[in-house]
Amino acid sequence: PLVGKLICFAPGEGDVAFQACRELSIDALHRYEITGVNTNKNVLRNILQHPEFVENEILLSFMNRHSAQLNSTGAAPEQQQASATSKSPASTRREVMVVVAPIEATVVQVVAKEGDEVKRGVVLVLLSAMKLETE
Repeated sequence: PLVGKLICFAPGEGDVAFQACRELSIDALHRYEITGVNTNKNVLRNILQHPEFVENEILLSFMNRHSAQLNSTGAAPEQQQASATSKSPASTRREVMVVVAPIEATVVQVVAKEGDEVKRGVVLVLLSAMKLETE
């Protein structure tokens, strides 16, 4: 059930108004006192402080991709990201490959295995986008 609702507004337009409203929301959440029931204040605070949200670059998959981090009660997302990057490098070498899809998609299956030699035209990943499967 809905116990309370927080609405913040900042005058103006564009990024300046967005950032002002985001800061007002963070401050209001900090001052918002709710007792006797569980709340999602931590999740909301973590969303508002996440680098992707701060940059106003949220995709539909945001919650899916960051749910564990957003639901944590520890450090804010930017602090977690900074500490993750400060750790010593792993002994395994990995390369990041960017796969461009015409629309946002979910990886259904990774066909290629680590160490496989792949050639142009070979299916590497199966993506699902809006109930359509694409190779």
